Amino acid sequence: KLPDAIKLKYLLPFPFILGMASIVLIPLHWIFFSPLLYFPFIFIYSLFLCIKKGKIGLLHLVFMTFLIQHFGYALGMVKGFRWLVK
Repeated sequence: KLPDAIKLKYLLPFPFILGMASIVLIPLHWIFFSPLLYFPFIFIYSLFLCIKKGKIGLLHLVFMTFLIQHFGYALGMVKGFRWLVK
């Protein structure tokens, strides 16, 4: 069994940020477009949650919260790796 420090959910931000960074490679091949599918997926999921709770007016806040949380966690992990390498 893996220790808590290296569970899969803690390692997911690294491929997330790499995927988002690969967007600059879109001109080279269409496959690099796939990370952009994150945005409509998160929007639809946010919409689903807001409809389920009957709070459709909060859609923009829920969507932005997901974006900030995911990008913040991923960038924090990158910063942590930079600290570890020093």
